[in-house]
Amino acid sequence: MLVALFVFAASWTAWDAVAGVTTGILVQAAQHSGTPDAWTAPIEAIWLHPIMGGTGSPLLAILGSVALSIGAVAAGVVLKRAGHGWVPIVILAISSFGIAIFKTHAWPGGPFTFGGIAIANAWLLWETRDDA
Repeated sequence: MLVALFVFAASWTAWDAVAGVTTGILVQAAQHSGTPDAWTAPIEAIWLHPIMGGTGSPLLAILGSVALSIGAVAAGVVLKRAGHGWVPIVILAISSFGIAIFKTHAWPGGPFTFGGIAIANAWLLWETRDDA
């Protein structure tokens, strides 16, 4: 579980930083330059790259999405064995597939995924508080 979530954090951070942040910096620089068309090739080199690119199926994004789902389902198994109820575990497991299903961490994939994980977490905290 921890290995899968580490893989998610490392690969997703690398992908999002390059595909999103770096592309944004290049676009901003292109807009402020006197020759924005000269920036097209460098921007597309990142955006269309099979490992880092933001279109199609970039390897790091897929790796991160799959690792998140594996880690969340594994966490659900651990939580169920620890005696937690099915509702938060099912919410956790289903929501962890949001990015993969919607193929984006923007709307609706990201909010569905991370919102669902937050709801499951809150529910688990509520369960734990009631048991005390």
